[in-house]
Amino acid sequence: MRVCYENWWEENTETAFFTKLLSRTKIESDICFYSVFGDRKNINKKFDGIKIFFSAENHDPIEGLFESKNEDFINSRTKFSGEYGDFASPDVDLALGLMNRSYPNYMRIPIGAWCCLDSCGMHSKEAIKQYVDNVNHYKPNIRRHGMACIARHDGMGTRTMICDQLEKNFLITYAGSWRNNTDALWKRYADDKIKYLNNFRFCICAENSDAEGYCTEKLYDAISAGTIPIYYGAHNNPDPDILNKDAIIFWDKDGDNILQIEMIKRLTEDDEYYKAFVEQPKFKNEAIDAIFNLEEDVINKIADIDESRKEIHI
Repeated sequence: MRVCYENWWEENTETAFFTKLLSRTKIESDICFYSVFGDRKNINKKFDGIKIFFSAENHDPIEGLFESKNEDFINSRTKFSGEYGDFASPDVDLALGLMNRSYPNYMRIPIGAWCCLDSCGMHSKEAIKQYVDNVNHYKPNIRRHGMACIARHDGMGTRTMICDQLEKNFLITYAGSWRNNTDALWKRYADDKIKYLNNFRFCICAENSDAEGYCTEKLYDAISAGTIPIYYGAHNNPDPDILNKDAIIFWDKDGDNILQIEMIKRLTEDDEYYKAFVEQPKFKNEAIDAIFNLEEDVINKIADIDESRKEIHI
């Protein structure tokens, strides 16, 4: 089996997530993964193997979202919803994404949970259980203080919406490129988000845009670091079969968020209230099976395609 990539992110494909995933299988067909960072015509090039499309982007139309003045972001989102709005499903054997779609060869995958596990090297059910147990039984540290936001951009204004309201009452540390006011993440923590976030009580981890099912690694990074997530995205119902919503503070785009701000004030000032909030389980009881089955389902789906190809070539 040979694994290759087209229209992909700039990364070492030898250590890419899907390469590592498939290395644990007995699939024989060559496989090419495609994404949105290139011409759709590249997907239609002849390839004697399994074609798989994957996107971790929001493919919903951009209309009706926040007003944006970021031309690059608008252009990329227009490309995702236009050229790749169908997740290239007619042109590939399997399409994978974060959105809820009903194409017959499409699978939604909760990529946030997957990214967390991959970064920890956790692929067995026992390892997943250990991760979930560790997060659910995190011991709160009252010496934590403040709130952080780590973002490269704010193309649709989702982070501006939250941060402008919160800045009236709280000091926010911006450790990413957007609104940056510290270099500690890079200089002291070697760009390790989880270790850096260990210093804070709160993490503002809004998605760049809102769409049903669109939940990325941002929320899982905050949870893994033991911070309280202040979240907006996925219609404020992220991965409902995995995450406990009571352990997340959700921002309301159309509301005044007075209750959220009062809660954050109390969580800042009242250590006992803070400890009780943090001690809530972040993952539901069924999360272990949901996460483990995700990886197995993807592997099994690709294996089925591989077997079908063998039968055709007999």
